[in-house]
Amino acid sequence: LYKQVVDQMIREGQAYRCFCTEKRLEILRKESAKMRTPNIYDRRCLHLSEAEIAEKLEAGVKHTVRFKLSPLPEGYQDLIYGEVRHDVFALEGDPIIMKSDGYPTYHLANIVDDHYMNISHVLRGAEWQASTPKHVLMYRAMGWTPPQFAHLPLMSNADGSKLSKRQQDLHIRHLREKGYSPEAILNFVTLVGGGFENKEYSLRSIFSIGELLQMFELSKISHASGRIEMERLDDLNNSFIRQRFNNNKDAFLQECKDLLISNTKDLPGDIDLDTNFEGKIEWL
Repeated sequence: LYKQVVDQMIREGQAYRCFCTEKRLEILRKESAKMRTPNIYDRRCLHLSEAEIAEKLEAGVKHTVRFKLSPLPEGYQDLIYGEVRHDVFALEGDPIIMKSDGYPTYHLANIVDDHYMNISHVLRGAEWQASTPKHVLMYRAMGWTPPQFAHLPLMSNADGSKLSKRQQDLHIRHLREKGYSPEAILNFVTLVGGGFENKEYSLRSIFSIGELLQMFELSKISHASGRIEMERLDDLNNSFIRQRFNNNKDAFLQECKDLLISNTKDLPGDIDLDTNFEGKIEWL
Protein backbone atom coordinates (compact mmCIF):
# COMPACT_ATOMS: atom_id res chain seq x y z
CA LEU A 1 0.00 0.00 0.00
CA TYR A 2 2.78 2.44 0.90
CA LYS A 3 4.60 1.61 -2.33
CA GLN A 4 1.43 2.27 -4.33
CA VAL A 5 1.14 5.71 -2.76
CA VAL A 6 4.81 6.49 -3.37
CA ASP A 7 4.62 5.31 -6.98
CA GLN A 8 1.61 7.58 -7.54
CA MET A 9 3.45 10.55 -6.03
CA ILE A 10 6.46 9.90 -8.29
CA ARG A 11 4.28 9.63 -11.40
CA GLU A 12 2.54 12.90 -10.56
CA GLY A 13 5.76 14.77 -9.75
CA GLN A 14 5.01 15.02 -6.01
CA ALA A 15 8.01 12.87 -5.03
CA TYR A 16 11.32 11.76 -6.53
CA ARG A 17 14.01 9.14 -6.10
CA CYS A 18 17.18 10.25 -4.31
CA PHE A 19 20.41 8.36 -5.04
CA CYS A 20 22.66 10.54 -2.86
CA THR A 21 25.02 8.56 -0.66
CA GLU A 22 25.23 9.00 3.09
CA LYS A 23 28.71 10.45 2.57
CA ARG A 24 27.38 13.21 0.32
CA LEU A 25 24.53 13.99 2.71
CA GLU A 26 27.01 14.22 5.57
CA ILE A 27 29.07 16.73 3.57
CA LEU A 28 25.91 18.81 3.06
CA ARG A 29 25.15 18.68 6.80
CA LYS A 30 28.67 19.82 7.69
CA GLU A 31 28.54 22.62 5.14
CA SER A 32 25.22 23.84 6.57
CA ALA A 33 26.65 23.75 10.11
CA LYS A 34 29.72 25.68 8.94
CA MET A 35 27.58 28.34 7.25
CA ARG A 36 25.05 28.31 10.13
CA THR A 37 22.17 27.76 7.74
CA PRO A 38 19.31 25.22 7.86
CA ASN A 39 20.26 21.77 6.65
CA ILE A 40 18.16 21.78 3.47
CA TYR A 41 18.66 19.09 0.85
CA ASP A 42 19.80 20.72 -2.42
CA ARG A 43 17.43 18.68 -4.64
CA ARG A 44 20.27 17.38 -6.77
CA CYS A 45 18.37 14.18 -7.60
CA LEU A 46 15.17 16.05 -8.45
CA HIS A 47 16.82 17.18 -11.69
CA LEU A 48 17.98 13.77 -12.87
CA SER A 49 16.67 12.82 -16.31
CA GLU A 50 14.48 9.77 -16.88
CA ALA A 51 17.43 8.11 -18.64
CA GLU A 52 19.76 8.76 -15.67
CA ILE A 53 17.20 7.39 -13.22
CA ALA A 54 16.61 4.28 -15.35
CA GLU A 55 20.36 3.68 -15.58
CA LYS A 56 20.84 3.89 -11.82
CA LEU A 57 17.86 1.62 -11.15
CA GLU A 58 19.15 -0.96 -13.62
CA ALA A 59 22.55 -0.85 -11.94
CA GLY A 60 20.91 -1.51 -8.57
CA VAL A 61 22.02 1.77 -6.99
CA LYS A 62 20.37 2.15 -3.58
CA HIS A 63 18.00 5.06 -3.25
CA THR A 64 15.39 6.64 -1.03
CA VAL A 65 12.27 8.54 -2.05
CA ARG A 66 11.79 12.17 -1.06
CA PHE A 67 8.56 14.16 -0.95
CA LYS A 68 8.75 17.40 -2.93
CA LEU A 69 7.85 20.20 -0.54
CA SER A 70 6.01 23.34 -1.60
CA PRO A 71 5.11 26.54 0.30
CA LEU A 72 2.22 26.43 2.79
CA PRO A 73 1.80 30.15 3.54
CA GLU A 74 -1.60 29.82 5.23
CA GLY A 75 -0.39 27.38 7.89
CA TYR A 76 -2.89 25.05 9.49
CA GLN A 77 -5.45 25.18 12.32
CA ASP A 78 -4.50 23.43 15.54
CA LEU A 79 -7.50 22.63 17.76
CA ILE A 80 -5.48 23.58 20.86
CA TYR A 81 -2.97 26.21 19.74
CA GLY A 82 -5.01 27.87 17.00
CA GLU A 83 -3.33 28.88 13.74
CA VAL A 84 0.18 27.46 13.40
CA ARG A 85 2.63 28.64 10.75
CA HIS A 86 5.88 26.83 10.06
CA ASP A 87 7.37 27.21 6.61
CA VAL A 88 8.84 23.77 6.01
CA PHE A 89 9.59 24.74 2.40
CA ALA A 90 11.98 27.49 3.53
CA LEU A 91 13.32 25.87 6.70
CA GLU A 92 13.58 22.15 5.95
CA GLY A 93 14.70 19.93 3.12
CA ASP A 94 12.47 17.55 1.18
CA PRO A 95 11.77 14.74 3.68
CA ILE A 96 12.53 11.10 2.98
CA ILE A 97 9.24 9.20 2.87
CA MET A 98 10.59 5.79 1.86
CA LYS A 99 13.92 4.40 3.02
CA SER A 100 16.38 2.48 0.87
CA ASP A 101 15.12 -0.82 2.33
CA GLY A 102 11.63 -0.08 1.00
CA TYR A 103 10.09 0.70 4.38
CA PRO A 104 8.11 3.94 4.85
CA THR A 105 9.17 6.62 7.28
CA TYR A 106 6.72 7.96 9.87
CA HIS A 107 5.86 10.92 7.62
CA LEU A 108 4.42 8.59 4.98
CA ALA A 109 3.09 5.80 7.18
CA ASN A 110 1.06 8.06 9.42
CA ILE A 111 -0.86 9.80 6.63
CA VAL A 112 -1.54 6.56 4.73
CA ASP A 113 -2.65 4.69 7.86
CA ASP A 114 -4.84 7.56 9.08
CA HIS A 115 -6.45 8.06 5.67
CA TYR A 116 -7.38 4.42 5.15
CA MET A 117 -8.59 4.07 8.75
CA ASN A 118 -10.80 7.16 8.28
CA ILE A 119 -9.18 8.98 11.20
CA SER A 120 -10.97 12.30 11.77
CA HIS A 121 -8.82 13.75 14.61
CA VAL A 122 -5.10 13.34 15.27
CA LEU A 123 -4.00 14.04 18.85
CA ARG A 124 -0.25 13.85 19.46
CA GLY A 125 2.55 15.55 21.35
CA ALA A 126 3.51 19.16 20.67
CA GLU A 127 6.92 18.02 19.38
CA TRP A 128 5.15 16.97 16.15
CA GLN A 129 3.68 20.42 15.57
CA ALA A 130 6.48 21.52 13.24
CA SER A 131 6.13 18.36 11.13
CA THR A 132 2.40 18.76 10.54
CA PRO A 133 2.76 21.15 7.54
CA LYS A 134 4.65 18.34 5.75
CA HIS A 135 1.80 15.98 6.48
CA VAL A 136 -0.84 18.49 5.32
CA LEU A 137 1.06 18.92 2.03
CA MET A 138 1.26 15.15 1.59
CA TYR A 139 -2.49 14.78 2.12
CA ARG A 140 -3.06 17.43 -0.53
CA ALA A 141 -0.63 15.76 -2.92
CA MET A 142 -2.78 12.62 -2.76
CA GLY A 143 -6.02 14.55 -3.07
CA TRP A 144 -7.06 13.53 0.45
CA THR A 145 -8.73 15.69 3.11
CA PRO A 146 -6.43 16.06 6.15
CA PRO A 147 -7.85 15.18 9.57
CA GLN A 148 -8.10 17.81 12.28
CA PHE A 149 -4.93 18.17 14.35
CA ALA A 150 -4.56 18.82 18.06
CA HIS A 151 -1.09 18.93 19.60
CA LEU A 152 -0.89 18.19 23.30
CA PRO A 153 1.47 20.01 25.67
CA LEU A 154 4.25 17.85 27.02
CA MET A 155 4.37 16.56 30.59
CA SER A 156 7.34 17.17 32.85
CA ASN A 157 8.55 16.26 36.32
CA ALA A 158 7.51 18.38 39.28
CA ASP A 159 10.77 20.35 39.01
CA GLY A 160 10.16 21.09 35.31
CA SER A 161 12.73 18.59 34.02
CA LYS A 162 11.92 16.34 31.07
CA LEU A 163 10.28 12.96 31.66
CA SER A 164 12.42 9.95 30.80
CA LYS A 165 11.56 6.41 29.71
CA ARG A 166 14.08 5.29 32.32
CA GLN A 167 11.86 6.57 35.14
CA GLN A 168 10.46 3.22 36.19
CA ASP A 169 8.14 4.78 38.78
CA LEU A 170 6.03 6.25 35.97
CA HIS A 171 5.37 2.95 34.22
CA ILE A 172 1.81 1.64 34.61
CA ARG A 173 3.10 -1.81 35.58
CA HIS A 174 5.19 -0.28 38.37
CA LEU A 175 2.25 1.75 39.67
CA ARG A 176 0.01 -1.34 39.74
CA GLU A 177 2.70 -3.34 41.55
CA LYS A 178 2.89 -0.55 44.15
CA GLY A 179 -0.82 -1.02 44.82
CA TYR A 180 -2.31 2.00 43.08
CA SER A 181 -5.80 1.36 41.72
CA PRO A 182 -6.62 1.88 38.02
CA GLU A 183 -9.25 4.44 39.08
CA ALA A 184 -6.72 6.48 41.05
CA ILE A 185 -4.19 6.35 38.19
CA LEU A 186 -6.84 7.46 35.68
CA ASN A 187 -7.95 10.38 37.83
CA PHE A 188 -4.32 11.30 38.51
CA VAL A 189 -3.65 11.69 34.78
CA THR A 190 -6.65 14.01 34.43
CA LEU A 191 -5.06 16.45 36.88
CA VAL A 192 -2.36 17.26 34.32
CA GLY A 193 -2.98 19.55 31.36
CA GLY A 194 -6.65 20.40 31.78
CA GLY A 195 -9.19 19.28 29.18
CA PHE A 196 -12.34 19.06 31.29
CA GLU A 197 -15.44 21.21 31.54
CA ASN A 198 -16.94 21.72 35.01
CA LYS A 199 -14.63 19.16 36.61
CA GLU A 200 -13.80 19.55 40.25
CA TYR A 201 -10.00 19.40 40.55
CA SER A 202 -10.04 17.84 43.98
CA LEU A 203 -7.87 15.08 45.39
CA ARG A 204 -10.93 13.76 47.26
CA SER A 205 -13.10 13.23 44.17
CA ILE A 206 -12.85 10.04 42.12
CA PHE A 207 -14.62 10.08 38.76
CA SER A 208 -15.53 7.08 36.64
CA ILE A 209 -14.31 6.87 33.05
CA GLY A 210 -17.89 7.51 31.89
CA GLU A 211 -18.08 10.71 33.94
CA LEU A 212 -14.71 11.86 32.63
CA LEU A 213 -15.81 11.24 29.04
CA GLN A 214 -18.88 13.39 29.61
CA MET A 215 -16.76 16.25 30.98
CA PHE A 216 -13.90 16.06 28.47
CA GLU A 217 -13.55 19.08 26.20
CA LEU A 218 -10.62 19.25 23.77
CA SER A 219 -10.64 23.05 23.68
CA LYS A 220 -10.04 23.15 27.45
CA ILE A 221 -6.60 21.53 27.21
CA SER A 222 -3.91 23.89 28.45
CA HIS A 223 -1.10 25.25 26.28
CA ALA A 224 1.41 24.97 29.11
CA SER A 225 3.35 21.82 29.96
CA GLY A 226 1.78 19.78 32.75
CA ARG A 227 3.85 18.81 35.77
CA ILE A 228 3.64 15.35 37.30
CA GLU A 229 3.38 15.57 41.11
CA MET A 230 3.47 11.99 42.35
CA GLU A 231 2.30 12.80 45.88
CA ARG A 232 -1.10 13.64 44.45
CA LEU A 233 -1.45 10.03 43.31
CA ASP A 234 -1.14 8.89 46.95
CA ASP A 235 -3.95 11.26 47.94
CA LEU A 236 -6.18 10.04 45.12
CA ASN A 237 -5.52 6.40 45.94
CA ASN A 238 -6.46 7.04 49.56
CA SER A 239 -9.64 8.78 48.40
CA PHE A 240 -10.52 5.80 46.23
CA ILE A 241 -9.99 3.38 49.13
CA ARG A 242 -12.22 5.50 51.39
CA GLN A 243 -14.86 5.67 48.69
CA ARG A 244 -14.85 1.90 48.27
CA PHE A 245 -15.06 1.42 52.04
CA ASN A 246 -17.96 3.83 52.45
CA ASN A 247 -19.91 2.49 49.47
CA ASN A 248 -19.78 -1.20 50.47
CA LYS A 249 -17.85 -1.86 53.64
CA ASP A 250 -18.46 -5.63 53.80
CA ALA A 251 -17.42 -6.28 50.20
CA PHE A 252 -14.35 -4.11 50.60
CA LEU A 253 -13.24 -5.85 53.80
CA GLN A 254 -13.70 -9.24 52.18
CA GLU A 255 -11.57 -8.12 49.25
CA CYS A 256 -8.87 -6.99 51.68
CA LYS A 257 -8.99 -10.39 53.43
CA ASP A 258 -8.67 -12.25 50.14
CA LEU A 259 -5.74 -10.07 49.15
CA LEU A 260 -3.95 -10.64 52.46
CA ILE A 261 -4.52 -14.38 52.30
CA SER A 262 -3.17 -14.63 48.76
CA ASN A 263 -0.06 -12.66 49.70
CA THR A 264 0.67 -14.38 53.04
CA LYS A 265 -0.17 -18.02 52.29
CA ASP A 266 3.52 -18.96 52.02
CA LEU A 267 4.48 -17.35 55.34
CA PRO A 268 5.04 -19.59 58.40
CA GLY A 269 2.38 -19.66 61.10
CA ASP A 270 -1.29 -18.74 61.09
CA ILE A 271 -2.60 -15.22 60.63
CA ASP A 272 -5.88 -14.39 62.36
CA LEU A 273 -7.99 -12.38 59.94
CA ASP A 274 -11.31 -12.90 61.71
CA THR A 275 -10.82 -11.13 65.03
CA ASN A 276 -11.60 -7.40 64.78
CA PHE A 277 -10.40 -7.28 61.16
CA GLU A 278 -12.10 -3.96 60.59
CA GLY A 279 -10.15 -2.39 63.43
CA LYS A 280 -6.91 -3.63 61.94
CA ILE A 281 -7.37 -1.47 58.85
CA GLU A 282 -5.69 1.41 60.67
CA TRP A 283 -4.96 3.46 57.58
CA LEU A 284 -8.70 3.93 57.05
